[in-house]
This record gives sequence, C-alpha cells and structure tokens, in this order.
Amino acid sequence: MVHSRISRALGSHVLSPLLAVGMLIASLATQAQAQAGDVKTYDVTGEADAGASDPRAVAVDDAFAEATKDAVEDLLTRAQRTEHRATLSKEIIGRARRWVASYKVATDETAAGRRTLTVTVRINLQALRARLVELQILDGAAADSGDGAKPAGEPDDGPVAQPEPSASRNSRWSGRTATLLLRSKRGTRAAATFGAAAERSVPGASAATAVMAERGLVVKPAALVGPAPRRDGELPLADESARALATESRAELAVLVGAQLSDRQAVRGVATPMILARATARVVAAGKDDVEGEGQGTAVVAAGEDERTVASSALDRAVSAAVRDALPLATQAQPLPVLTADDEPLPVIEGGVWLRVHARTSWKVVSAVQRHLGKQAGTSAELRRLSPAGYLILVKSDRGIERVAAAARATVLPTGAGVLKVRNDRGVVTARVEEP
Repeated sequence: MVHSRISRALGSHVLSPLLAVGMLIASLATQAQAQAGDVKTYDVTGEADAGASDPRAVAVDDAFAEATKDAVEDLLTRAQRTEHRATLSKEIIGRARRWVASYKVATDETAAGRRTLTVTVRINLQALRARLVELQILDGAAADSGDGAKPAGEPDDGPVAQPEPSASRNSRWSGRTATLLLRSKRGTRAAATFGAAAERSVPGASAATAVMAERGLVVKPAALVGPAPRRDGELPLADESARALATESRAELAVLVGAQLSDRQAVRGVATPMILARATARVVAAGKDDVEGEGQGTAVVAAGEDERTVASSALDRAVSAAVRDALPLATQAQPLPVLTADDEPLPVIEGGVWLRVHARTSWKVVSAVQRHLGKQAGTSAELRRLSPAGYLILVKSDRGIERVAAAARATVLPTGAGVLKVRNDRGVVTARVEEP
C-alpha cells in the first residue's frame, strides 16, 4: 500500500495515513506551482494519412510538431529561426514530444483519406528554453530575462511566465558542464538517458534538464556507452560509474537521478486512488571523490481519467524537487516551520499567513482556494497538512492577513459547492463552506 511507502518517506513521525498524504503533497507544492507556471497552451491541427497503420498517433505527433513550432516562434526571433533552421528541425521540432506537458484531442475527423485532429497542446516552455540554451541558439541570460526572445511586431497569445531570474544562479554551478544520468521506473518498466540502451524521451528528463539550466549549468548529452542502469536501488549508478560517464561526456559533473512511480493505490480515508512519485538526486564531480550535492523529492497526486498525464506531472514534480535540492542556491529561503501533532498555536511565520479549512470541505473546494491564492501577485499557497482535523494552507504573501482573507473570499467555487465563508480568527484565516 502507498501508506507504507509514505511512512518510510516521512520517517517515524507519521500521525495518520491521511496526514501522511497531505504532508507529502505540501512538501512539493512550491515546485508544482513552479512547473505549472511556465507552460503555454496552443490549439493546433494534426493530420495523417487515414491508411497509415496508426493514423491517430501520427496525427497527434503532427499536432505536437505544430505546437512546438508555435512555441519556437514565441521564443526566438525570425533571424534566429532562419539561422538555425536545420538544428531546430532535428533537435526541437523532430523531438516535439519532449516539450509536451499534456494534451487533449478536441475533434477527430476522417475525410478524403485524411485523419484530422484538433488538439489543445500544453508546451513546457521552461524545458524548451533549456534545450535552446544547450544548443547555443538562445542566450542563457536572455532566456532567464525573456529579453529579445520575441520579435517586435509579431503577435503573442498572452504573457509567458519566465524561469528563475539570472540572479538566482549560483556561482558554484554557473558555467560548469554537467550531464544528466536519469533512470525512471514504473513497475518493471525502466528507461534511462544514458548507456547503450538509452531512450530519446525519458520521463522526468526535461524537468531535470530545465532545473540544471536554471542553476546555470551547461548540460551535456549523456554518453551512449557504458554500464546499463541498475534495476534496483535509489540511484541508477554507483558514483564511480557516474564519474566515468561524466568524463566520457566531457562534463565536469554528473547529476544522477533515480525516479519511480507507484501504481494506482488506495489510501485509507481518501476516496480517489493516488499515485506516488519519488526521486533521489546526487551530484558528483568527474575525476574527484567529491559529492557536491544530494536531494530528494516526493509528489502525491490523485489518479484521474488521464492517468498518463497525471503520473507524468507527478514524476516531473518529484524530479524537479530532487534536482533543486541537490543543486542548492547560494542563499536559500528561510526554512518553513515544522508542524507537530499539537499545532495550537500555529508557529509564527514571517511574510505569511495560515489558512485553515474545515475538515468536511470537499477536496475540489480546497484545491480551488489553493489555486486561486497561488495566482495572486507575489503570493504562493502551499498545502501543509491534510488530516481529520482539517486542511492547513501556508499562504506566503506580503499583502497582510486581511487582503489574504479577501482573496480567499473571492475564490470561484465549483458549481453547487455552496458559499465560502472566510474570517480572520486571531491571526489565522479560517474558511468553511455553507451548503447552498
């Protein structure tokens, strides 16, 4: 059961199965928001010969390529696209699936021997930028700031969120070369970015590469020789093998990442099946015995109808968290307060407010409130606890408790959910739903 896995991840202080899930969700809430913040949606059309062996798959791939072309137009000037046309065609457009965060087929028609799909495709611009920087098509500083990326006079569908600013780069990492040695597992299926059996598209690889680029590393392709990844264990290779592969890839560092997804599993007290993603990262230097960084990441998501997309999102979040943890910035944010079983009074936080939501509130309402608060300027909302006592959300903001309460009060709830009542209760924002 996933509860036992969660217990091991949290240690001996797990208070309840439901609490365990909530704490795991909370631990990666910030990374989830960061991942979601740099994705742009494109509505495109994909076509294929209706007589092909799998015309729908071919049409979907065609749609992915069209969406990637649109994303490239958003990120590069016309001159850049012309100068690097061959490289873009091979490394970016030809590998369009790598940049797709999720997609949904709106229409599917067959006429005159052609299969035509209208598809809504969400492109991970962060990962795409990282690859453009790696290919030396886009300048790293411009990619961080967004300056000069969009040609003047060309239309834009809306603002595009940018990755961490260049100020976040750590001199410890900036300009150093690194190769990603990633193994992703689910059940008996494993895929790796390195070795003779390396695969072109490995779940979690784009997320890891994006974080490495954010930190200022120059990402080198992994060597396609050497040992195969270990099937068991947290990491795919021993340190010695990783250093050898880094040398083979002409990189100073090797970033080892082992990631694993659980199957759909029931959790006591939660009606929806859950999927757990866990990742471990380790940074070693080629030619040295040094371990320069270690990290772990965990994400828990509710399994939905599109399980493949949900699982991929969880894996990306876990991998991103682990790699960020292993590649720390020079100045880290103040650690978040640790909650205990007795959270009365709640620990004081600087620049933040606690939001307590009644335990009987539906999950759809809780997630709607959290998403709404997270969209406010200069605000983040992290679910820190999910237990029979209720939900506890940490809202990081400099807007003050009354404005946070007002923002929560303005949440648009799902149809028929009722009316959200929000008040300031002795320095803590409390929320409950009144039935319609």
